[in-house]
Amino acid sequence: MIFVAALMVLGGWSAWRLREMGDVSRRIISNNYDSVVAAQEMKESLERQDSAALFALLGARDKAVDQLREHRARFDTNLRKAENNITESGEREALQAIRGDRDAYYQMFDAFMGKVNTTEGARPERLSRDEELAERNEYFTRLEPQFNKLRSDCEHLLQLNQRAMAAKSEAAAGVAQLWFYRTLLIAGLMVAAGICARILAGQSHR
Repeated sequence: MIFVAALMVLGGWSAWRLREMGDVSRRIISNNYDSVVAAQEMKESLERQDSAALFALLGARDKAVDQLREHRARFDTNLRKAENNITESGEREALQAIRGDRDAYYQMFDAFMGKVNTTEGARPERLSRDEELAERNEYFTRLEPQFNKLRSDCEHLLQLNQRAMAAKSEAAAGVAQLWFYRTLLIAGLMVAAGICARILAGQSHR
């Protein structure tokens, strides 16, 4: 009877530990997954904004403006999501860098669009070579380097959270393995105690 009760206690203890490990896994997801998704979305939105600059260079200004407006809003939405989910050391600084470089990028982009200032349909069939070079120079010397810097900021935020998730998952796996071996040890001791009790009981009846 005592042996059965001990097994029930062991089973309950094991179930509690399993539930605890499940809570750890959920915390890993809730703490970092949203930031990982936000960083990925920001990178994608930034790529689409860069494509809008190329559309503007090719004369498709209306398409460029529409795409720029859509993906600025998408970028800003995900930046706010990330700022509301700061869970790791260094994440606040990473987000401050993103916000600062985003503001600079937006200013440079607006200046770039002001120079590529003809509307679609009214753009000359052939720009002068100097005009083409000036537009390309604005993109390649100012706008693209700032785009690369901002994209690097977003990648840093992404990597920071991915590393945190990996470290937490590894730690959780280590704890799970530790409790697994402890459970086996306790179960083994209980079985050994049961066998010893059975032997002793048998000897006392002789």
